[in-house]
Amino acid sequence: MHSGDVWRRVTACLAKGCIIACQSKHKGAQHNAHGFGGILLNRVYSITAAKTLPGGTQLLKLHCPWEGGDWQGAWAPGAAEWQSEEGAAARQACGWDGSAEPGACWMSFW
Repeated sequence: MHSGDVWRRVTACLAKGCIIACQSKHKGAQHNAHGFGGILLNRVYSITAAKTLPGGTQLLKLHCPWEGGDWQGAWAPGAAEWQSEEGAAARQACGWDGSAEPGACWMSFW
């Protein structure tokens, strides 16, 4: 499946009010082990929103009910992306005022 197909499915499901879950699955990972960008391995996150920015960047909003699984990569709270010109458009499109939202984060799609 191509990333464009996945994006269309995600946004269509969210528009219908569906609950979407995702995880970074790694066989043999220790309990609460962190993967790329701080994501907890083998833990389920919910996708609560999806936005396409005017420049074409696609962002997903994830919610992590597990303590310590906060995203630390691009578009994480405090990341440089939010300070760019595109970041200003993102803050408006995502309705994000820059304050931390416990357990929630935005990240770029694919």
